[in-house]
Amino acid sequence: MYWDTANAWATSVSISGVDGWRLPNMDVNGDGILVNCWGGGVVDCDDNEMGYLYWEEGITGATPDPFTNLFYNSSWWSETRLPNPDFYGFFSFFSGAQYGSEPSQTAYLAWAVHNGDVSAIPLPAAIWLFGFGLLGLIGIAKRKKAF
Repeated sequence: MYWDTANAWATSVSISGVDGWRLPNMDVNGDGILVNCWGGGVVDCDDNEMGYLYWEEGITGATPDPFTNLFYNSSWWSETRLPNPDFYGFFSFFSGAQYGSEPSQTAYLAWAVHNGDVSAIPLPAAIWLFGFGLLGLIGIAKRKKAF
């Protein structure tokens, strides 16, 4: 996706009523300094969400666990506008490098993220009802065998 489409998609995500999703940030504290986490162990690397995942947590295209669909040779848009006002940052989960691109020049992947903890998605009520109904039927079947 181009950046505009990726950003619109991420902000429109709603999962089990949880809204507020966005693209990852490469300047979390908003100080205008983009920390390049290249090589790991960089001071303030937690200011770059994707850089931190790659360099500090070891999440790469080759070792994506616990994530799925983090393709080996993939680059992902960020929500961060770079000092060049026509560029937005993107991150390579192949090399761990960050770059910038004009939002309508190159298509990259989009990853929706959310601030804070998002609780597990609850099971629909129908599944719970089905489970209790099944337990009830098993109980009735056992009672009939006892007679």
